[in-house]
Amino acid sequence: MPDEDPTDRLIREVLRTRRDASRDEIDGILERIAEAPFMGEVRVPPRHRDLRLGDREVRAREDSLFYHLAKRIDEGQWAEGTTEEEYLEDLRAAARDTYARLALYTLRGGAIAAVLAENPVPEERRGPDALGHLFVAYSADRATIITGYQVSGEETLTLSEDPLWLR
Repeated sequence: MPDEDPTDRLIREVLRTRRDASRDEIDGILERIAEAPFMGEVRVPPRHRDLRLGDREVRAREDSLFYHLAKRIDEGQWAEGTTEEEYLEDLRAAARDTYARLALYTLRGGAIAAVLAENPVPEERRGPDALGHLFVAYSADRATIITGYQVSGEETLTLSEDPLWLR
């Protein structure tokens, strides 16, 4: 992949070798996540096709950002009225948190870099069931954010059998 971003190559290399990453490398990975777009169109499971966001219903194939936000509002993590831009801004804020944790792991054969941070969502955008941390997963193979949601803590995450925590 000649045009591949060097940070995406770095994620795969550190994951493959399980070597320590330098502070600059970790900062670069976090910034890559913070600047990444959300994944494009996805197939939506039938159980989520009746979700609504504003006046629009989630369809069988949907823009991933729209679908994920509709799902998170339905789960009570974000407040009604949160926009796609605000949701993405919250995910980016987690990646830029000075104290964010960073893990690398494999998911279905792909290289994932994930951030776990104290929940940076402003109070006015927090839903009734908001949780204390925000988790954001980035695919180094697709160069996109693949999900972002709130969790109560690290112990509730299922990343892989042996995630590599870099920070």
